Amino acid sequence: MTYRVKLAAALKNYMDVNSLTQFRIAKALGVSQSLISRILRQEWTRKTESIRKIENLLDMQPGVDPRQSEVLMNALAEVWTGEERDAELLANCIIAIGKIRK
Repeated sequence: MTYRVKLAAALKNYMDVNSLTQFRIAKALGVSQSLISRILRQEWTRKTESIRKIENLLDMQPGVDPRQSEVLMNALAEVWTGEERDAELLANCIIAIGKIRK
């Protein structure tokens, strides 16, 4: 089960248990209703402060922060030349991995 699926299920359960609409939970958290909808449809794309607010409400442990991953930082240091074009190519590889997972 992916993290998106787990977050969507936990949010739906929380809303059901507390009889909350998307609008009411969004307003209480100070996030947009469209974000709540995207989470429930598992269509959000990146972690934002708003996603973290929802994780905190649900007491969910988010995955590893990529900036704190020694494995990822070592791999990046090993292949990145330090040039902007290289950064773009690496970013495209990461985005492609994300698309494959969907």
